[in-house]
Amino acid sequence: MARKKASLPITVIPLELAVNQQEAEIKITDRINKSNELLEITIQNSQQLHDAGKEYAKWDDFNKQLLKRLFTSEELFLEYNRYKGGMSILRGEKSLGEKRNDFTVKVEDKCHRLESIIERLELIPESRELISVNSIQNDKSKNVNYSQIFIVHGHDDSAKLEVARFIEKLGFEPIIIHEQPNASKTIIEKIEAFSNVGFGVVIYSPCDIGGKNKDNPELAGRARQNVVFEHGFLIGKLGRSKVCPLVTGNVETPNDISGIVYTSMDTSNWQIALAKELRTADYAVDMNDVI
Repeated sequence: MARKKASLPITVIPLELAVNQQEAEIKITDRINKSNELLEITIQNSQQLHDAGKEYAKWDDFNKQLLKRLFTSEELFLEYNRYKGGMSILRGEKSLGEKRNDFTVKVEDKCHRLESIIERLELIPESRELISVNSIQNDKSKNVNYSQIFIVHGHDDSAKLEVARFIEKLGFEPIIIHEQPNASKTIIEKIEAFSNVGFGVVIYSPCDIGGKNKDNPELAGRARQNVVFEHGFLIGKLGRSKVCPLVTGNVETPNDISGIVYTSMDTSNWQIALAKELRTADYAVDMNDVI
């Protein structure tokens, strides 16, 4: 008599947050808000209904992938995916009005499912990996010196001094890297010497001219190579959100770094933009000092 094969144990992956609760809520809420664009689509003929269906599919597919990424297991993704809503069952071909109503019901039902997930977020624990990362980040933030700010610049001394004076006006100490004593140190070693500084300002000015290596190239103003390098180094050291690039004049900026916002110093509101970024980075900025 043949022995019955022993069944393999089933590994159950616990439902945990892969990101913090606030981030998960913001991202899911954003998807709910985007559903309003679907509900506002004009559907007056079959082609418009078809196009609306394609937009819904893109929205729905994004939601599914998002739920997979926000949590450690696919439990809520499966719950969302199998939720069909209250579709009406009619005999024969439905009219355009009935199909339009079904489309609306389908979108609203999916939104209700996302809203239900948001309601339960506070009941879902964070994953061990997330807790560990948060702990490391908290330890780092405890050692940050919130009284100093890096300044990286090219040959535009007036822009450098303007930024430095503004930082001093806010009550902080500007650390102008190129003015630090050499002591046989490289730029990287100078930055590392101030390892606990929590923010950097990079000034892009048209100190050099460059273009593509071809016949009759179109030349454009560019920042010094060391400025671009030090900008990248500070992003790697501090994080993208803690480095503010300022631009003076007509200067070409690196176009292959996604998510970087360059603020022009030629406008009157660059001080406000910088002050807001400093506040976001946990620097104690009094906006009354900006005026």
